[in-house]
Amino acid sequence: MSMVFQEPGLLSGTQPIRALRGSLWKVIRGQPSATIGAFILGSFILLALLAPWVAPYGLHEQVGPVYGHPSWSHPLGLDDGGVDMVTLLMWGARISLVVGFAATFVSIVIGVLLWTGTARVVRAQVKSIRERVYVKRARSLGAGNVRIVVRHVLPQIAPLLIANTVLTIAVAIFDETALAFLGLGDPSRISLGKVIENAFQRTAITSGAWWAIVPPGAAVALLILSCSMIGRAMEDALNPRLKAAHLSARSFRLRPLVGRGKDAV
Repeated sequence: MSMVFQEPGLLSGTQPIRALRGSLWKVIRGQPSATIGAFILGSFILLALLAPWVAPYGLHEQVGPVYGHPSWSHPLGLDDGGVDMVTLLMWGARISLVVGFAATFVSIVIGVLLWTGTARVVRAQVKSIRERVYVKRARSLGAGNVRIVVRHVLPQIAPLLIANTVLTIAVAIFDETALAFLGLGDPSRISLGKVIENAFQRTAITSGAWWAIVPPGAAVALLILSCSMIGRAMEDALNPRLKAAHLSARSFRLRPLVGRGKDAV
């Protein structure tokens, strides 16, 4: 009769992938910041996906005067072309999210093999995993490198990669917004950064049309904040180094000085 030994608290390749999904869902559900971030990000993704069908007006349809004030028909007012701002935000979020996710995908795929930021995280974690007992045991039993990587290494580094991916999405969205605001984006695409750039270039500030600047800026801030909340929560929960007592800020406390008695001031 054979027995399978496993180090406690470690997710090995013998466990099903659904255990990893369950742990991620447990992190999101168990931490308020991750729950709020997931709700905000999910809402933006849903609205962006449904923009062609649920947007109240056409993307280039003039429905009122230039910089029309917010009203019941247009809750966020109109832009410099008389286009509904709600429609612009839905389509702008769609482009910003596509750029953010696409840039993150390329960054993670390349970063796992040769990009400094992601590769440094992955390399450190892999070097730690390959020295663990169950990996050495698998190698002594004749397991090849591919089997060890697939069944033991990947399940361990996947949580950190997921957390790093979510944080990278926030950085990519910010970078796209900054480039679009500086006029370096695709002029044929309406992203949140492009909406802000158009408002600044077309005298929205001097015209007092705050609704042409504040809503897209707030949307960018919420997107970045939601990704950061999810990523930080996952990293705090899934990174074993952050749980070490000697590295945790929460475990820090002052100790009495040697030689001081009860009567010491």
